[in-house]
Amino acid sequence: MSLRSATAERTGEVVFDGVPIITLPGAVMTPTPATLALVEEAAQRIGSLQSRVADVGTGTGAVAIAVALRAPNARIWATDDDATAVSLARANVVRHGLQERVEVLLGNLLEPVPGRLDLVLANLPYHAEARSLGPDETANRDQPEHAVYACGDGLQPNRDLIQACRTQLDDRGCVALQLYGSVLGAGRAELDELLREIEARAREGWEARAAADAAGTAHTRGPWYATSSASSGRARRAARR
Repeated sequence: MSLRSATAERTGEVVFDGVPIITLPGAVMTPTPATLALVEEAAQRIGSLQSRVADVGTGTGAVAIAVALRAPNARIWATDDDATAVSLARANVVRHGLQERVEVLLGNLLEPVPGRLDLVLANLPYHAEARSLGPDETANRDQPEHAVYACGDGLQPNRDLIQACRTQLDDRGCVALQLYGSVLGAGRAELDELLREIEARAREGWEARAAADAAGTAHTRGPWYATSSASSGRARRAARR
């Protein structure tokens, strides 16, 4: 079933990192300005180097496309386990003429991606499924539930991705996750640190964030990088010049 025949009447458009992206509100997650942090992270880490990158949970394909335009020597695999998202992302890739460097694949996390990777980017569901009916959950009301919520405490997709990175990241590769509006980064040797950090952030609890929102105060934590990952991108770029 083609994207055009099934959903043309519902499509929209947003500008993401200066690039027009076709959207499908309610069916595929619409990219938000917060996700630009993943693009910035990728651009700083790989620059103009030849790099193998995965954008996991690609949705519209916005992150993969933005990274491809900023990093002209990157080869990018964009994955999603939702067939509608894959069709939409492929349409966006074709729209920007990036088929030679961005391949959109249907599958779970890194399973469809061949070989080792220099960089893994992901904005996966991380909210507990039980919260999807909560009255305070207004920020995500226009997004499809499967793109926002996951079973249990909500973190399992991120845990599974970190586990997959243990085998598919290059020895000097790194992963960058978007979680609670911030980027968390770690190298392959630092994945246990990353796992502990996402668990710690989750333990802060939705109640604390909701209370802060109700009071009109910010309850955010800044970006986080494992012990050596903050400088690993610069070191890797220098080593490959």
